[in-house]
Amino acid sequence: MKFYETPEFKNLRSKWAKKLEKSGFDDAEQEDGNLKDWSAGFLRKRISSLYNESKQEYYRLAGQFLHEHKFEDKLERRIWELHQEGKSLNYILAYLKKKKVKTYRQKIHKVIQKLAAVMLEPCKSKT
Repeated sequence: MKFYETPEFKNLRSKWAKKLEKSGFDDAEQEDGNLKDWSAGFLRKRISSLYNESKQEYYRLAGQFLHEHKFEDKLERRIWELHQEGKSLNYILAYLKKKKVKTYRQKIHKVIQKLAAVMLEPCKSKT
């Protein structure tokens, strides 16, 4: 039998749980050690924060890449310029069609993917 399964330990734990509850302490864990609420806990906030930081860093790098990279042509540069401003694929497609550029969504996506891979290549070697 494990120590935390003994009646003495269970009594002691119960006694301290009552004291903590009486003091207003709200434990994040259940009795089995699992978190009471994953969806509203600190984990979600931390993941959200990391996501936002990563996104900001990506677009910062994208802006820097716009000024440092030698693009194949004006269209590739314009697609990246709109992408680094945070414009969606649909927005970029509509913008280019309005400018009478014959292109399609998949082509724009491939250009962005290719350029993003080139941009992020130095970051991969650092990890």
